[in-house]
Amino acid sequence: TPIASMLLQVERVQKNILTLNEDLQESFLRLSNDVFRLQRLTETSRHYLKMENPEGLLQKQEDDVHSLNEFIKEQIDIYIENEKGHFEGLKKDKGALFDPYWISICIKNILENAKAHGTPPITVKVHESDEFWTVSIEDCGECSFSSLEEITSEFVKGEKSSGTGLGLNIVKKVLRDMGGKLAFSKNPTKFELSIPWKIKKVGTKGLKK
Repeated sequence: TPIASMLLQVERVQKNILTLNEDLQESFLRLSNDVFRLQRLTETSRHYLKMENPEGLLQKQEDDVHSLNEFIKEQIDIYIENEKGHFEGLKKDKGALFDPYWISICIKNILENAKAHGTPPITVKVHESDEFWTVSIEDCGECSFSSLEEITSEFVKGEKSSGTGLGLNIVKKVLRDMGGKLAFSKNPTKFELSIPWKIKKVGTKGLKK
């Protein structure tokens, strides 16, 4: 695709950036930032369109994920490694049956929002109840939106946002279609993504919730 081609050219120039003079280096960095922003906008739009299928139902492909702690850590490492962030997994790690693709999209959308609009450090915790396993994502900022309904509406975004205003709307719809829940508090800003427990059952009797 054109974006993939641009990313490849950015990577090639990046390896030789020191051969450019200071003005060209600055111009190249601005250009590369715009290319990566374009990639994020395109990905968000693609996820939104994929979710809005004609039947109005999310197309899920559930998989047996053996370690929730490892799965969550894989999604968040790139976001918290340079932000003095903190991850706290389940004290007793467990597996679960869910769609890794859509849950990873939800987690990353919340983390993108925290990095763009929040205040570090970012804290990610995994905890559980009898009915749900929950991922809590909290930063030290205060959100300007007052309610979950307001902040997750389509095309709603903060004053300084350069995104589509669809990220949190996608999270809300995905969790709703999975039978999960999204909770929000504003001071400090915290989102909790709750996903129903599903355990793969041996034999032919199907799934045990």
